[in-house]
Amino acid sequence: MVERTKLITVEGRTFQLQKMPAAKAYAILVELLTKALPVDFLQSAMQDFLPAKLAQLPGKTAMSMEEMELLQLKLLASVKEQLPGGLTPIIDSQGNFQVENLEDDMLLFGTLLLKAVEFQYADFFTALLSRLGISMDDPEAVLQKLEVTLSEQPMSANTSLAP
Repeated sequence: MVERTKLITVEGRTFQLQKMPAAKAYAILVELLTKALPVDFLQSAMQDFLPAKLAQLPGKTAMSMEEMELLQLKLLASVKEQLPGGLTPIIDSQGNFQVENLEDDMLLFGTLLLKAVEFQYADFFTALLSRLGISMDDPEAVLQKLEVTLSEQPMSANTSLAP
């Protein structure tokens, strides 16, 4: 049986992650895979999960900042915080923050975003990586498959290592 909700504690606060309905989760997954993630290396493994050639759409470009923000809000729409008055959605249907300090706390926001994606899509990505012969227990293999290492990451001209 699929776990529909999960309670997590982040920075001393309790949040409830909730699975989205399958149709909504799939629509967001397609958006993640076609716009937010580099998926060219996954095409053969994804053939059973996505319509043919979906990842090869003509004119495929990286997401704009606005698109990324909207995607993040969609992913967090199913997260609630346990407050004295009960469970409260952290983001309303218009994308407005509904709980204290979330809008200004990038670390909390990012942590909740990662936990929501992990809870919603862990089964999908585990199956997908398994088709590629990669285990979630071996992150180095994931990086090798992506042909990415930390030393290959380009640094921005504005990035400085000096304090």
